[in-house]
Amino acid sequence: MLATARHVSAEREEMIGNTVGYKLGTNSRMSDCTNVVFCTVEAMLLSFLSNTNTQSFAELTHLIIGNVHRRTVTTDLLLSLLKEKQRFHPTLKLILLAENKDDVEGFFNLSDQIVVPKVIPSNGEPSIVVHVFLDQILINISTRAEILEMKRRMLSEHPLIVTADLQKQHGQSNRSYYLTGPLNALLEDCFYAVSPQKFSAVLEIFEDHKHLVDYQHSEIKLTALMIAVAKGFTGVVQTLLKYGANPFLTGKLGITALDWCKKTDQSSQLMLEYSDSIMRSPWISICQLYHRIHDPYAVDHMLVLEIVLYITTQRETGRILVTLPNYTDVLMCYELLRESASAKAKRMDFMVYHRFLTEEEVNFTHQHSSSTRFVVILLEVPLIEMLPAFDNIDYVIDTGLRSERVYTTKEAYLDRTCYNNQRTASFLGSLAKNGCFFLYTRAQFDAMPANDMPNRNGAGQPLQILQVLIARQASGTPIETFFDSALTSPPCTNVNRSVELLVTIGAIERPLRQPTNLGTLLTQLQIEPHLGKALLYSMLFKCLDPMVTIVAALRVGEPYLDPTDEECMVDMVKKKQSLSQRSLSDCLVLLRLYQQWSIVKMKQQDQEMVTKYRLKTGAMDAIVNLRVELMAVLRSLELVKCGRMHNTDALSAHADCWVRVKACLTAAFYPKLAMVDFGKRSLRDHCEAAGVPLRPHPSSVVSLDDLPTKWIIYDHKEDFMLAIQDQYRSTNYDSAMYTVGNTAITDLMVMLLCDIDEHRTAGDGSEALAEYVQSPTDGSMQGDGFRELLIGRKYIFQLTNECYHAIVWLRCQIARLFRDFVLNPVGTLEHSDVKRVLEHVVNILKEEEKCLCFTQPGGIGIKPKIRSRCPMGEFWNQRFNRTASPRHH
Repeated sequence: MLATARHVSAEREEMIGNTVGYKLGTNSRMSDCTNVVFCTVEAMLLSFLSNTNTQSFAELTHLIIGNVHRRTVTTDLLLSLLKEKQRFHPTLKLILLAENKDDVEGFFNLSDQIVVPKVIPSNGEPSIVVHVFLDQILINISTRAEILEMKRRMLSEHPLIVTADLQKQHGQSNRSYYLTGPLNALLEDCFYAVSPQKFSAVLEIFEDHKHLVDYQHSEIKLTALMIAVAKGFTGVVQTLLKYGANPFLTGKLGITALDWCKKTDQSSQLMLEYSDSIMRSPWISICQLYHRIHDPYAVDHMLVLEIVLYITTQRETGRILVTLPNYTDVLMCYELLRESASAKAKRMDFMVYHRFLTEEEVNFTHQHSSSTRFVVILLEVPLIEMLPAFDNIDYVIDTGLRSERVYTTKEAYLDRTCYNNQRTASFLGSLAKNGCFFLYTRAQFDAMPANDMPNRNGAGQPLQILQVLIARQASGTPIETFFDSALTSPPCTNVNRSVELLVTIGAIERPLRQPTNLGTLLTQLQIEPHLGKALLYSMLFKCLDPMVTIVAALRVGEPYLDPTDEECMVDMVKKKQSLSQRSLSDCLVLLRLYQQWSIVKMKQQDQEMVTKYRLKTGAMDAIVNLRVELMAVLRSLELVKCGRMHNTDALSAHADCWVRVKACLTAAFYPKLAMVDFGKRSLRDHCEAAGVPLRPHPSSVVSLDDLPTKWIIYDHKEDFMLAIQDQYRSTNYDSAMYTVGNTAITDLMVMLLCDIDEHRTAGDGSEALAEYVQSPTDGSMQGDGFRELLIGRKYIFQLTNECYHAIVWLRCQIARLFRDFVLNPVGTLEHSDVKRVLEHVVNILKEEEKCLCFTQPGGIGIKPKIRSRCPMGEFWNQRFNRTASPRHH
């Protein structure tokens, strides 16, 4: 948005903020004479969520929505709300930019709309654009050792034998270890199968992920093809060969699939026919080998470097666009290119764009030197709408990948990399004036979806429900009716579950589903409700700074690279445990990791730590930038004040107290609470899925082996099988789900802080606890000196009368203070009972943790400052030697 607004302002020969402005999150540049405003979809959604912005929306004459064909859950939600709001703004002209009228005509009444087809501008004189796919790149450009060895040996040996030999040597070094368990379980089901139907699950996976077809069980070293041949399932063998299974791959004792059957068997004949067909087209094995040793769903950064250097040998000057799926890939390629001696000799300059750049970094425009011969633009795919701001692209390198978040119907999700769609790939190919290099085969292009279609399970999540309830407060129809007719209609279970969760956390009222003050505030924070609530509670408990870091780290995602084998996994867990200091909290690990990295970053020695801990490139820098954005949002809401009235020190007065941070996480993350079932060695939470085990993440420092308590709070649940298949549950295979961002908590934390914010109709708050309290009726407790406390209508605690009344009183006080804080943050923090009540609660929790041998780590409030003007932009992580002087920009 910033780049486009700047581009249009330059064309109009005026400063940005005059007639052309922008709105990006909390930042904006507009004036009284502004009549054109560029904004993101998220910023447009925010305009529906306050009376002031609603009035501004009513003053619009034209609203242009670009890239409608790039379907996302957020874009579809915006379009659905706009369709409903059109009735209240009949003079508004809604202009939808799409590549095809069919993208919107089934949803909008086109007679009332102006549909402008997207036109790709001409690049001047017609030129011959060369399209090079992966097979030609490997044959003619790649110089990696295993590819060169294969081309040499194929002159005298069978391609499949060479491929099998190199597969055994190199393996798939970048495949996630987390897939080992699920894939082993699938092969074990096949091993014990008595009918071919048992292979349906594994065949369904191999159909979409052919690079896994030769996966060998980690212990018995059998492949699906070996098992199918041994059992005589000819149909399964034929299907596996169609997917590219290699019959010459060796298992234990050097036995191949051919050795598992007689030469006269039909399976043997099928494998020999397949072998002969490969001999007739030997170069097919090049791509086969490449995908066996390199995951096609991970960017090959070295191959990108090779292509860029190849282009520089073909031309004297040029502009090269590289599209990459994730910010880590952008920064990894930038690091490789910048450090390459060949790249330096070619006098390259770079433009870096990804979603974690701050506004300051985007505005920090670098003027290219007159000696620059090549400009390499490294662009994260979600920012593809910035492309109109770039002129004269000579070459495009398209990885064909994008990042997405996929959901199950059981509250689990996974961030993964997947193939892009044909429409985007074709658009990128049309930008290049001279050549386009595709890091995928023509067959993979044909298998791509024609266009993006949002995952229905991703719609109807709590934040979206809250946004819709606030945006539609004037509407008389239920939210279910709205979503039934929405562009992406979520499953009913998603809507009902999200509404129930929002009621539980106090964001909406149950009878009329009206958003509360807390709900309105959570939407303005623009992050997941439980993370926003954690920020608010940390301000009440005066431990804001460490909580901002934890929330930023959870938002960025796992900073560690996925382990590739068991040894790597064990090493990663040991390093995490050294950071946790027996706190049994993954959140503290993230906080400690950030603090240690911040110290070495100031000394420009962070690369050693990134290597030691196997961190994703740029992950910690992303946390820095997201911290800045979160604090900017808090300032815009006047929760954090700057200048003479600043209150940042007061809000972090107890930042060094880990018990306070845990208390905030407990109150905010509920109902993401799980109870340990030590007998079954699994967890049970509020959303139990029958037959699906729930466990802590394998890399978590919270292990069921040595827990001193039975309670865990977590950030979210993951399902590793989502990395390779969306709808695998249709095959009746249920893998385990894993809790991520775990923190072990005590009984008193559950009793005092869980389920205290649900909005209930009560006079002074005491009636609100009536439904949570009941007297024992089964005679299990002797006498009248005990009471039962029911938390979340599920967890029962048996307490003495004295303890029961004390806990109920403290629950009411904490809930009251938080409600008052949401209504009047500054005024509430000045009340004397805030300090009195919360210190009493913290002291109780400290004593219990001391009895359970929990450690109380210190130094968590340390706030080292990063000395870097642009930590993730064009000069990210620059290092200059002592004799070099910094360049002026």
